[in-house]
Amino acid sequence: MKLESVIEKREFVLDPASEDVHMNIEAWLARDIGPDAAGHLHTARSRNDQVATDMRLFLRERLLSLEASVDGLVASLLARAQAWLELPIPGFTHHRHGAISTVAHLCTAYAQALLRDGRRLASAHERVNRSPLGAVAGYGTSWTIDRDYAARLLGFSGVEANTLDPVSNRWELEAEVGAAVCVLLNHLSTLAQDMILLSPEEYGLLVLPEDLTTGSSVMPQKRNPDFAEVTKARAAAAAGHLAALLSLSRGNLSGYNRDTQWSKYLIIDLLSQVELAPEVMAAVVERMEWDREALERSVKAGFLYAVDLADGLAQEFHVPFRRAYRAVGSAVAHARKAGRGDVAPADLHAGLAAEGLDVQPNADWLACHCDWKHNLSRRAHFGGPAPAAEKGVIMALQEARESARRDWELRVAADTKAHEQLLAELRQLAAKS
Repeated sequence: MKLESVIEKREFVLDPASEDVHMNIEAWLARDIGPDAAGHLHTARSRNDQVATDMRLFLRERLLSLEASVDGLVASLLARAQAWLELPIPGFTHHRHGAISTVAHLCTAYAQALLRDGRRLASAHERVNRSPLGAVAGYGTSWTIDRDYAARLLGFSGVEANTLDPVSNRWELEAEVGAAVCVLLNHLSTLAQDMILLSPEEYGLLVLPEDLTTGSSVMPQKRNPDFAEVTKARAAAAAGHLAALLSLSRGNLSGYNRDTQWSKYLIIDLLSQVELAPEVMAAVVERMEWDREALERSVKAGFLYAVDLADGLAQEFHVPFRRAYRAVGSAVAHARKAGRGDVAPADLHAGLAAEGLDVQPNADWLACHCDWKHNLSRRAHFGGPAPAAEKGVIMALQEARESARRDWELRVAADTKAHEQLLAELRQLAAKS
């Protein structure tokens, strides 16, 4: 505990002559408590199993912290989804208007993906939370040791049964955590790109918080979504680090190889890419606003109701969907050729005639199936964007979030309890000496 205090005060100076941090610690202890006592430090230990243990402790802490950040972003998205249940928005495919949706549907899509990210991090935590201590250099030791006791003191859920595996594969957990982080960053980059695309003048649907954007050095009218662009860049950087982690052990002989030393640098840098990203996104989500008038204009443009029109023909006039699809496609083409932004009765009748369909929907029927509110209300199955359905989705995702949160709290409590037990044991040992 005295050494810990020295390190925290930044008074611990590494001496290159002592080779590495392990030997520096032993040298410091030799000066403090004597060389004979310090000389016992590496009994039944190797730098191999110590580093493997340290990395697991580090990853365990970072995973728990990152899970909490992701949970905060999910909470923000679900809260805003509840507030934005009836805000319409075009659903995009291929960067083009596809079908009617809602902002709430968009938010719960993000939340659902992020909940998977949280569970992926929790799953990685389960494998990280096994103690390799006692593996020594990979082949055990002649000393009588209690690996389970050491694991409990360090808060691990158990020990790795085979001692060679955690030394040979010192890259593996880093790669697994890195993969989970890369998927998370990819999801955040999709959220970022949506914010970038929907906020400028061309769409003007989304208003980002001014103080979370940045200005131009020469164009005084501009506010740039740098936070979103940086998020996409971080996703790319993390993917590069993951590729290196996955390549580290390729073709290695069993046992320790110095190649895996680089796994530490790579995972530490990779984790730095995601460190603040969920919190930044949560801050933006909580404060961004949507322009309702612009949203309503956007869902009335681009023949967004075309699929609903085809569905209506198939459902109510009992024609095959593919023929209804072609008829509506012809009607839209007819309207565009005539310079109209909406399908008129004449356009629909022309489309039906082109397909040889002997059905006569009237103007009222057409107007109803071209109305975004009507079409949105019909997407009422579970998981759909209709406000009534979206309430159930929010509730289901909230329950999933709360379940994940309870699991996280249990793991944090186990860590805290183990740390307190370790400190108590150290105090007892200090009292005896």
